[in-house]
This record gives sequence, structure tokens and C-alpha cells, in this order.
Amino acid sequence: MGVHFLKEEDSVLVADTYNHKMKLILSNNEIETIHGGKYGLRDGPEGSFSEPTGIASKCEKGIVTLFIADSNNDCIRVIKDG
Repeated sequence: MGVHFLKEEDSVLVADTYNHKMKLILSNNEIETIHGGKYGLRDGPEGSFSEPTGIASKCEKGIVTLFIADSNNDCIRVIKDG
């Protein structure tokens, strides 16, 4: 449901809502899952979501911070990728 352009990485981040994943579409059109894939509420590298729907980001000193609306968990998830 959510689509967000990451200027810093020249890529597009997609909320694969019903598969509980965040996917990245790279400039060479490759697609990779970067977060999630399991239904639930868990932080960290093996994190999980429950229907992520919206995405925003900020970049500060080369570190991209993602803000993800995790709909069925009723929360905003924060993920830093450096």
C-alpha cells in the first residue's frame, strides 16, 4: 500500500502490506525484502510487522531512518539503516 522514494539510495521502498514486509526496488529494477516477512510485532534485524501501510524517512549524516506505519499493531516503527 505504501510507496516511498529514497533519494539517498536512488530506490523505492514499498510496504508489501499483506505479506508483512518492506521491500526495496533498486535502480537496476531488482527487488529485495529488507525487513519483515513474518506476522507479528518484533524489533531488530529479524523484525516483524502486521500489515505495514505507510512509510516516511529522514536522512541525517548518511544514516537513513525509516518511519513505518504498522497498521494492525497500531504503532509507528522506527528503523535506522546506516
